Amino acid sequence: ACKSTSSSPMPLPPVKTLRGPGSGASLSGQAPIQAGEVFLIELAESLGRHLGVDVNHTDKRTLRVVQLKSFGLIPEWNRRVAERGGQDHVEVGDRIVAINGIEGNASRMIQACKESKTLLLQVRRGG
Repeated sequence: ACKSTSSSPMPLPPVKTLRGPGSGASLSGQAPIQAGEVFLIELAESLGRHLGVDVNHTDKRTLRVVQLKSFGLIPEWNRRVAERGGQDHVEVGDRIVAINGIEGNASRMIQACKESKTLLLQVRRGG
């Protein structure tokens, strides 16, 4: 279980913005994303498609990735990241802290995944 013990929300660390696939940017040679750093990923054409991850949202504020599946939007993202030598792949243990500007409300983030054509995710490395 991932229950929050804090009564007040912890501020999110500054966002480390990385370009997504399709930008033509190569991130090879860049230092790996460290635990606690936040990076952005953009998933286009997502309406009606599965993310391809299992998440735990018992803290009711974030979506912690507990399993990566073989197929879905995030596994496709990870394959494109690997092809371009990037560091902004999603791993088990990462937390999705915001989706399309919605943060601090896991159920609203899940709803945004179901209703939005494009998803902009803020992901915090390693919890």
